[in-house]
Amino acid sequence: MSVTARVETPGDADSPDDAAGYRRRGAEGSDGEADFSYRHGTFDAWATEECPRLVADHVEGRLSANLPDTDNVRADVVREEDGVSVTVRYTHYFDRDGTLIGEPAVEYRRVVAATPRSVEATLELDGRTHTCQVPVSVEKYARQEQ
Repeated sequence: MSVTARVETPGDADSPDDAAGYRRRGAEGSDGEADFSYRHGTFDAWATEECPRLVADHVEGRLSANLPDTDNVRADVVREEDGVSVTVRYTHYFDRDGTLIGEPAVEYRRVVAATPRSVEATLELDGRTHTCQVPVSVEKYARQEQ
């Protein structure tokens, strides 16, 4: 998989490294609302941050395409000392009294079966590329209102 990007440069930029920021471009035909608003000063900084986000988006899209319902199932980027990964959270929601108020409509085993174990993504812009291999896991998650 790959993604295109839009680069924003100051008026006096002499090289691609003088970029004011990089933003992921929305899907073709979109109204631009899918563009991300964060900025990084170099391609490498942007690509290192963006690549795992691209993987999380891909995993969510794959789950939506292969499961009948993905309510309360979400892919999140997890950054830890030993690296970055994507975790699919299979979430049950509870109110303050501990009463279940929301849960996934699809069985956990189906989510696990539909989730890739890792995803390789490549970002390309102006002849530069960045590839990341991101591990993906699934975890049961409970959240209770405070």
